[in-house]
Amino acid sequence: MTRDTLLNQIALNEYVIGKNVEGISHSDSLKEPAEGGNSVNWIMGHVVRSRNAALGLLGIPSSIDESKYEIYNDKPMSDRSKAVPFDEIMKSFKAMQPRFVEGIQNLSAEKAKATAPFSPSGNPNETVGSLIDSFVFHETYHIGQTGVLRRVTGKSGVLKPPKAQKA
Repeated sequence: MTRDTLLNQIALNEYVIGKNVEGISHSDSLKEPAEGGNSVNWIMGHVVRSRNAALGLLGIPSSIDESKYEIYNDKPMSDRSKAVPFDEIMKSFKAMQPRFVEGIQNLSAEKAKATAPFSPSGNPNETVGSLIDSFVFHETYHIGQTGVLRRVTGKSGVLKPPKAQKA
């Protein structure tokens, strides 16, 4: 685990998701790709649920009603009527950002090297630090999906490459 890399990555995640969900309503957030896959509502609910677990690993108490986020486990949402309002999901994500940053900044070398309480990959040598790395990768993976899901809602992409420099 490299603290500066993780902090940079979660700052980029916050920026990218802020851009990709701009102008997306709750009903937009429930639209799924025609070929299958999850909606942006499920993706971000899943990210909030996962980030909440990462905060717990860092010793930071939950700030969400965890029962509301149970539908954002590893299975697709089967009942859209149980979806958390998209603006609430995004408020929860934004509220978690400074707490997540602080938790990573304050993570001691000793705690980072400690054996993790669980390992999604079944790694018997999983440490708190390697698990935090995995949480950030997992979050980045899903936040990347929101660029495509933005287009599923009928909105144009917002992250564009920089304009070419004239020589």
